[in-house]
Amino acid sequence: MRLSDIMSAAGLAFYAEVALGLFLFAFALVALSVVSRRNRSTWEQARWLPLSEDQRREARRQALATAARPEQVNP
Repeated sequence: MRLSDIMSAAGLAFYAEVALGLFLFAFALVALSVVSRRNRSTWEQARWLPLSEDQRREARRQALATAARPEQVNP
């Protein structure tokens, strides 16, 4: 008797179907949470995160550039 005979006789296909059902349920929950109007402000804030990071990085770069310049003293 081969291992493939034992595994096919074990009737494990049910576990794959249950896993698929759980995945579809979780996917539907995530999709509904994205589409719901209740979270609109959270998604609107998250929408601008990449741009706000660029603005912060640019401001930090300019601040470091200004701090690195030696001050000129007028005699």
